Amino acid sequence: MNQPKPKKYFLKIYGCLFNHADAERIRTILNQKGYKETFKEEKADYIIVLTCSVREKAEHKVISYTNKIKHKNPKAHTYITGCMVRRDFLDQDTTRTLKRLKRLETIMPNSAGFFDITNINKLPQLLENKIHHKDLVLKRDTEKSYIDLIPTSTSNQSPLIANIPIMIGCSEFCTFCIVPYTRGTEKHRSYDSIMTEVEQSLKQGKKIIYLLGQIVDKWKDEKANKTFLDLLKDIEALPYDFMFSFTSPHPNYITKEIINFIHNSKKLMKHLGLPLQSGSNKVLKAMNRKYTKEKYLEIAQYARETIPNLYLTTDIIVGFPPEDEEDFKDTLDIIKRLEFDKVFFAKYSPRHNYHKELVHNVKYQKTVQDRFDRINQLVNKIFAKRNKAQVGNEYIAIITAQNQALSIRNQVVDIPYNTLPVGTWVHLKITGGGRRGVIGEVIEAIDAPFK
Repeated sequence: MNQPKPKKYFLKIYGCLFNHADAERIRTILNQKGYKETFKEEKADYIIVLTCSVREKAEHKVISYTNKIKHKNPKAHTYITGCMVRRDFLDQDTTRTLKRLKRLETIMPNSAGFFDITNINKLPQLLENKIHHKDLVLKRDTEKSYIDLIPTSTSNQSPLIANIPIMIGCSEFCTFCIVPYTRGTEKHRSYDSIMTEVEQSLKQGKKIIYLLGQIVDKWKDEKANKTFLDLLKDIEALPYDFMFSFTSPHPNYITKEIINFIHNSKKLMKHLGLPLQSGSNKVLKAMNRKYTKEKYLEIAQYARETIPNLYLTTDIIVGFPPEDEEDFKDTLDIIKRLEFDKVFFAKYSPRHNYHKELVHNVKYQKTVQDRFDRINQLVNKIFAKRNKAQVGNEYIAIITAQNQALSIRNQVVDIPYNTLPVGTWVHLKITGGGRRGVIGEVIEAIDAPFK
């Protein structure tokens, strides 16, 4: 008697590394139940979309995708999860959540259902129509945090990288951010659970570990008497060849001791991604960031002075009210002073429930676009300068694709003449640099890069 073919699922991932980490947990749940992952949408019986809600444009992409996929694969059942589904984490009586669910059902009529990411243990029941999606949106599984589920299977699309959450949610309540409402207030994962997942990932052959947290440097485990610095030191001591890093730290919690450890560590990447958001104290106060530009400059300059060839990156929001021209110039001034190696910047996205008067304000949109263009022009000049200055430097790196490597700076290096396989540790030299990045050549393969 022929066995029925296993049902296939396809994961569509939008947004941040948290969604990629969540995808690994979805894989684990479904694979344990006999489902098989496919990387071709047209072959899937189920399509699961992990959504982003950081800006309305991100939500529009999801809506467009769900409308198009029905024509590409009519037989597939599409399920939606992620930040777009539960935007009202603190809605205790679920009134707003129910209203939002009805809206999602209306604007994405081709979707078979929705579920809160914390309920992934019940996902197979949803796919088998044994539970209604309403129950998986309105009711959260609070007995145990889903991030404590340790993935037992990993995606073939990321053979070298493990994205490991060490905390979830945020209690800072920055006024531009929806994380406390989509992910809830912060919950710190246990030390033992984190270390178990890190070591399991390394045993599976992962070579690059990213520790994830909305305020990652705020992590601690009081029961285990462990701080974030303790965690970094204990991961460093694991007897495997790997590199690791963390994202995203907050300027209020990064310490000189952590920066010193980045400098002294062999395996911790020489990279610090420290979000600035704005260079104006007035705007920072409006954002509820709880630090000043002076405090930010102090810690960022200490990092620059302490860590040779530090890859310093940041995040900036352009046009957050009440930003005026002088405020924007303050931001440009800090960019010039620190010469970030990379700046992730975006235009502020007014919501219909926050700064709604600016949603269709043409003058505001033109002003923000002008500032966006100016910051783009500035950072491109700095990128080119910083990358050219790398020429001649030599680094430990790992081959991540046929013609690319990732250096100990957490910087992608193009290596056009590489013949070594993915996963090979190498010693490489930077031979060129400009606005688009850096180019290098492999000097030699390395068997034990951190011995």
